[in-house]
Amino acid sequence: MDRIYFQDKQHLNKFFTAVKENSLLTWREIANNLITTRAMLDNYRSGNILLSEERFNRLLNLADASKISYFLRLIQKKDQN
Repeated sequence: MDRIYFQDKQHLNKFFTAVKENSLLTWREIANNLITTRAMLDNYRSGNILLSEERFNRLLNLADASKISYFLRLIQKKDQN
């Protein structure tokens, strides 16, 4: 499965902000939705670790539906090692 990343840190931040604002969940609840820890979610948010395509899609489903195509244009894929 591919890894997802944003080339621009601002786009990464916008993505996570959109997820948070639309879902009305806490960061811990979002992490639980991804079946991960809050610390790991923070690594994804900072760009230190790339999102798996599966986790990216879970987050995408929490974002406003009208912004999905916008975010899909901003991502790049990298083969999982």
